[in-house]
Amino acid sequence: MRCRTRSPHLSFLPLLLAAALLTACASGAAPTRTPPASPTSPAVEAQGPAEAVAQIREMLHHALETYARGDADKAYALAADAYLEGFEELEEELVQQGHRELVEGLELKFKALRDGIRAGQPQAELQKLVTEIEQGLDEVLNVLTTEK
Repeated sequence: MRCRTRSPHLSFLPLLLAAALLTACASGAAPTRTPPASPTSPAVEAQGPAEAVAQIREMLHHALETYARGDADKAYALAADAYLEGFEELEEELVQQGHRELVEGLELKFKALRDGIRAGQPQAELQKLVTEIEQGLDEVLNVLTTEK
């Protein structure tokens, strides 16, 4: 039986690979990874209160439309995103300005909306909750644009 030997032309590949890895690591540059956008809602970026409130409203209306089409799971995710990616970004400033009750009231309404979606409540009931949240968002916008 004949034993095969490595080709002398390929013996440098492990060294080349190791050198490339060392060069990449030595540069100190960590690889960057942009997180994917949520499949249920547009990415929420740092923005002013008016833009943030407009985005929350859009997410809530999208949740209602999605629920009306029969996709309760996606509607729930959209409603959750409206709170987690939208309203939660405004909470700290509201509390710092002394509006804890407003924050807590809206938190309860957002939760009632999500719970209503999960429970399969009629569209009219969910619309009523969204209207109440929007009234609270009007107050949020007033607070954040007039008080400092």
